[in-house]
Amino acid sequence: MEYAEVEQTVEAVKRGDDDAYAKIMKHEADALRVTERVSDDMRARTLRESSLWNTPLSAVFKEYVAFVKQVYGLYVAGDQQALMDRVRTSDGLIGGGITVLIALLLLALLRT
Repeated sequence: MEYAEVEQTVEAVKRGDDDAYAKIMKHEADALRVTERVSDDMRARTLRESSLWNTPLSAVFKEYVAFVKQVYGLYVAGDQQALMDRVRTSDGLIGGGITVLIALLLLALLRT
C-alpha cells in the first residue's frame, strides 16, 4: 500500500467505517495464511532433508566413522562423562545402533 492509501484507510477506520476495518483484517488474514504455508513448507523440507532415509549411504558411513573417532578419542582420554554425553545424542544413538548391528552381523558370520 502506498502511504496516501494507508492514511485514507486510517481515517476511514477512525470514522468507524466497518468496510475499511474488514479490508484490513482480510489482508492480515491473507498474510497470516501465506506465512503459515511458508513455515509449514520450510518445516517439511527441513524434516525431509534431515531424515536418515534420505541420506546417501556414503554420508551415513562418513558420519559413522567421525562418530567412532570421537568416541574412541574420548575413551582414550578417559573422559567418561563426555563419552556418555556424546553417545546419548541423537547421532550417538544412531552410531551406537550401527555398531551393535555390525557386531551382531560379525557374530552371525562367525557362528556359521
